[in-house]
Amino acid sequence: MSVSTKNTCLLCVLLLVAQGLRAEDLHDALARVLKKENVPAAAVVIVEPELKTRFLLFGEGVTSATSFRWGSVTKTFTALTLMKAAEASGVSLDSRLSDIVNEKPWHNPFPDAPIRLLHLLEMTAGMPDLSRRAFGDNRDLSLPVAVTEHADSLRVEWQPGRFHSYTNASAGLSQLAIEALTGQTYARALRESVLNPLGMASASVRPDANLPGGFRADGVTSIPYWNMTFAAFGALNASSEDLSQLLLALLAHGEVSGRRAWSRKIDDHLWRPHTGLAAEAGLEVGYAA
Repeated sequence: MSVSTKNTCLLCVLLLVAQGLRAEDLHDALARVLKKENVPAAAVVIVEPELKTRFLLFGEGVTSATSFRWGSVTKTFTALTLMKAAEASGVSLDSRLSDIVNEKPWHNPFPDAPIRLLHLLEMTAGMPDLSRRAFGDNRDLSLPVAVTEHADSLRVEWQPGRFHSYTNASAGLSQLAIEALTGQTYARALRESVLNPLGMASASVRPDANLPGGFRADGVTSIPYWNMTFAAFGALNASSEDLSQLLLALLAHGEVSGRRAWSRKIDDHLWRPHTGLAAEAGLEVGYAA
């Protein structure tokens, strides 16, 4: 999982390493790539047999406790939070979003095909991505203001439940559903239902003063901390040590230190898609929650 491009300085990778690949070789290969691409800070988590972890660290002062911005990996945490909120409330993932959220900032021209929670989780809600204006908004907006000011990005363009389309709009609507189901802010619900059970003490979706910072491709021009329009699609900050707990839990199908961080039913939704024409035809490979 990576949040690095040529326009940022942060690269964090989680790997399940096959036997025979030496960590030293991986370190040297990555060091060459990071130098070429002007990436000054990186952390690698290696999971070895018997779920033992080790860290490869790059950059001045970088440790396994250094926080990184994890970008779209946040969506996995959002999906877990929404599924746990629905499960705790006795709400089916087949439920219509309009039955859960009072204010309805989205526009759906298909009255016989409502957006359901599963559509948000698997990005089959029929929505394109957020507008350039929404992505370019660096204000720290509350959720009600964000959905109101960027309602033009929350439009259904094709029938929900039929096709997968990767979109950050689904995460924004998931955030609405989470807050409606829990009566909590997204940040608090995320903390209580996912981060705490995983033991991710350093993780948050608020600005972190200890982030290494961002630079453009020249490695010199700085990029300011960017406030996501919806925190649920990309605002997670966490150390590589903390985020390794998610990888370990995924490999153990939801178990952490002998206890369950999420149910087996939720784990099934994490790995196998249930909506869309491909899933309906029996294909088990695709974009799941």
